[in-house]
This record gives sequence, C-alpha cells and structure tokens, in this order.
Amino acid sequence: MLGHPLGELRAGDRLDAGIVLDELRVEDLAAEILLLHEERAHVRAGRVEPRGKSGGTTADDDEIEVGQRRSFPGSSLTLEQLGIPERYLALGDSFTIGTGTTPDRSFPAVLVRLWRESGREVELRNPAVNGYTTDDLIREELPLITAFRPTFATVLIGANDLVAAVRGPDASRDAEQRYARQLVRIFDALAGVDVVALPQPDWSLAPMGGDFGDRAAVAGEIARHNTVMRQVAERAGSRYVDLFPLMRGQAGRGMFAPDGLHPSAEAYGEWAKELAARI
Repeated sequence: MLGHPLGELRAGDRLDAGIVLDELRVEDLAAEILLLHEERAHVRAGRVEPRGKSGGTTADDDEIEVGQRRSFPGSSLTLEQLGIPERYLALGDSFTIGTGTTPDRSFPAVLVRLWRESGREVELRNPAVNGYTTDDLIREELPLITAFRPTFATVLIGANDLVAAVRGPDASRDAEQRYARQLVRIFDALAGVDVVALPQPDWSLAPMGGDFGDRAAVAGEIARHNTVMRQVAERAGSRYVDLFPLMRGQAGRGMFAPDGLHPSAEAYGEWAKELAARI
C-alpha cells in the first residue's frame, strides 16, 4: 500500500505523489498524480534534479494510467490501482527454478500465472540455479535487489548447504548456526520488501534420497533447517508459509520428477496454488 491518505479524489484534483517512490523503491524520480476525469488518472513521473537546482524535474513523460476507478476507498492507493506491476523476485535453488521440469512450470512461474488470471499485474524475475547454496544466492542473486527493485520476494534455500554439511568432514556440527547467519544476511538485504519464506521439501523421501546418507538422519536435518528458516524469517518481520505438510503428502503420493529427487511439475503446481490461496 502507498502510505499516504488520499480519501476520495475528484476529477481535476492534483496531488504530489512522492509517496509513489517509496513503494516503487525508486529514489531518483519525482511523481505527481493527476486525476484527468472521473474514471482515469495518470501518475506522471520525471527524474529529479540534483539538490539545490531549480525546476524540480527534467522530464515528466513517464505516465502510468489508473484504469476504471472513480475513487480510492480505504484512504490509500495500491500498486494495482495505479496500474503499476508488482515485481516478484524468486530467490533460491533447484526447488525455485523448477529442476525436474521446465522453468515455465516452476512454482514462481505458475504462481504468477495464477495471479495474472485473477487480474494482478506481476513481473517475475527468477535467478535461481540448480545446486545453489546460500553463498551462491548471496553472491549471485542478491545484487538483483538493486537492479530489479522487487516489491515481493520468496526465499527457498538451504538444501545444498545441508548436503555440503552432511558430506563434509565435520558433518552438520555447525551447519544450523551457519545457515542461520546466512539467512540473516539474506533477509537483511531484503529489508523493505514483502518477503515470504518457504521450507525445503523432505527430499530424504525421494527415490534418490538415500544417496545422501541415512534417510532418518537427513530428514531430521531438513526439519531443523526449516525451523531455522522460520525463526530467522519471523524475526526479520517476514512471513513463513509452511508448505511442508503439503510437500510430505506429495512425497507419499510419489510426486517426483524423473530424476528421482526433485518434485514433479504437478507438485510445483500444487505449491503455487497453495501460495496463491495464502498470500
């Protein structure tokens, strides 16, 4: 929500809309809302002159039209009312890019399609890569926060950190503490973004899950890592959507990709439907 009370706007009203900037996470624009007539409005934006110069903006040809809405009840505008697409950044590893199927059937892609079908305007950026750890996410994916300026993000990461810990010489002795520290860095970088944290599925139940060690021991590590994700996310003020019961149910139904490790396309689709219903 744009945090500025507008009440009922009338045709011809003009309003300084620097309030738009915080929501858009764009610091070098100034904006103005002009209600052109009863059912449409424009948001007119231009680049800000350096402090101390006169003129305010150098251009104002970037206009976004508000469609088919006479007034804005509830005292504030939303991105949807302004016709500005939400920007969704999907951070993660194989479970986010959709390994086992194609990227267009990954859960973020399906989620965005569901949102668009309901009338929401959403732009997706999914930089997730199969095999990524939290180190990789921090190094390769977090820079997109500055470039893409997301309004919404999901974070699903940790399976490969766990694999590295289980296979390492010290097993998982410090794995949870390190994982927590890494997540703090990730959520700190996402300050100001609407973030939903997600659990990793119990991949110990997959046909190939036994390749990573004792299944019961791995399952316990997954559960503990998911608890860490929940705790860090909630301390950061983010939401944790617990898809783990759904994920375990899918494993019981054999919803795995041909690789015997990752979820099937249908399983990813169910994640997306559950998320669409809950966020």
